[in-house]
Amino acid sequence: MKSLKLLISIFLVCPLFAVAQTVEVKSLQKVDLPQPAFHPVLTDGGSKMLTTAADYSGLQEVDLSTGKITVISKEEKAGYNLQSSKDKKIREKIQAQPVYAVSENLKISIYGKGGKRVLTPNGDDCRYIWPSVSPDGTKLLYTVSGKGTYVCGIDGSNPVALGILRAPEWVDNEWVVGMNNVSTNRIVKSSVDIVKADGSCRQTLTPESIVATYPSAAGSRVAFCTESGDVYVMEISINK
Repeated sequence: MKSLKLLISIFLVCPLFAVAQTVEVKSLQKVDLPQPAFHPVLTDGGSKMLTTAADYSGLQEVDLSTGKITVISKEEKAGYNLQSSKDKKIREKIQAQPVYAVSENLKISIYGKGGKRVLTPNGDDCRYIWPSVSPDGTKLLYTVSGKGTYVCGIDGSNPVALGILRAPEWVDNEWVVGMNNVSTNRIVKSSVDIVKADGSCRQTLTPESIVATYPSAAGSRVAFCTESGDVYVMEISINK
């Protein structure tokens, strides 16, 4: 296996947030992988990362400390929606969570000890994608197609608009990340933004020189990929 190398370490300085920077990017590192990789998912507190191909075929795990790469699956679509992955190890991790959310029939399904609940916080006529539950199980993050991303109570109450934030992920119980992209036939401009769950603060984490897509957060790390299959991992610090 090709060892993991940190090819670059960029300390970002953004004049826009120089006066009152709520979230600090400690470093931005490009991960050296043997082939293009996409849709990274950080696991084990950010020490490991799952990646797949552009068409979601195959699934591999990268140990970010040692560089060891383990092939989990070579199946087609193995990397698509890990919550429904055929891989037993990944599926059991998801189902072990006390409460989790999935998009079914373009509505939000919440699964927990009490069974299944179907939620439509913004109305039955909306199309709901990318739902997820906050780590403490009290809030729900989701996107309404054509409208934007929202956070509401776990019962669907009091939705708060966060604006354009595609493929959103929880960072902790108070912050989420996602991509803010402009696209035609292909993504031409995209940044990874971090937003407070109550909508009170928003900050761009990535430089304009990188077309950053599909972020994943765990611990103090945020990973993302580019359209060409480069994968980056950044270390962030939230000033509370």
